[in-house]
Amino acid sequence: MSRGQRVRLRVVLAPGVPDDHYTHDWIRYQVLESRLGLPSFVLDQPEVFDVVAVDRLDGAPLLTAEEF
Repeated sequence: MSRGQRVRLRVVLAPGVPDDHYTHDWIRYQVLESRLGLPSFVLDQPEVFDVVAVDRLDGAPLLTAEEF
């Protein structure tokens, strides 16, 4: 993983679930704690992992690495 790159998990929230940083942090925590097949570099550098809420999943990968 290159410097400035982050890993993003795209999720669709259930109706009524708030799209706020508390929800994103809770999902992030659950994924990191269960390890859910994350690449080892994410487990070694959890600060590079983000959760992003989307309206729908359009066939793009759920887990992506992006430059920021």
